[in-house]
Amino acid sequence: MNEHLKLLEKIKSLKNFSHINDIKLIEIIKKVEFCKYKKNRILYYQGDQAEYVYLILSGLVKKIKYRSDYSSILVGRALSGDWLGLSEVILKGQYLVDVILEKESELIRISKRNLLVLLQNNFLKDIIIYHLSKNYYNIHSNLETYTPLEKIINFIKAKIELDNKKKFIINITQENLAEIIGYTRETVNKSLKILENKKIINIKRGQIEVIDYNKLLNFE
Repeated sequence: MNEHLKLLEKIKSLKNFSHINDIKLIEIIKKVEFCKYKKNRILYYQGDQAEYVYLILSGLVKKIKYRSDYSSILVGRALSGDWLGLSEVILKGQYLVDVILEKESELIRISKRNLLVLLQNNFLKDIIIYHLSKNYYNIHSNLETYTPLEKIINFIKAKIELDNKKKFIINITQENLAEIIGYTRETVNKSLKILENKKIINIKRGQIEVIDYNKLLNFE
């Protein structure tokens, strides 16, 4: 029972759950597992069948997307209060990214079966719908606000951050880069030429070589 009380306090510390009364939160606790994982633990792999949803209580995780040509991109990070694998489990599909813990983290794990039971509670359904709607909005707002050049710069920064290097050769064709950012190859080529003319990168066949990382960070 003491473990339930500890978990209750952890859940109540999350913004989206702070207004929920204890009785309703205990309904959730009875259907979940509390998990504590060490740094660098891989929570799940892209392509695995989605069987569990995770709610982050504390910690930090990174989400990495791999493509058919074995290139990868850091698509984002998740913090306390964020859900992982929610869309995939609800749609009964496969996980869309690798999820790796960047520091020791505490999470709640909910099986697909128990999630369906919990979703019968309107208060939890509202929280989850809000989360899914926010993600949908963020994706579309980013598509509207980022120029092709900004998207390319963000992509290169993410690759460098992921590999922890300041000089880096990214093996990717302009066609694949265009597919990633959602623009034509011609638009990608024009944007890369801007960075090359500023002596930030060198464009090679199937490669982008970053030659001045500081300029890239401060590029406007």
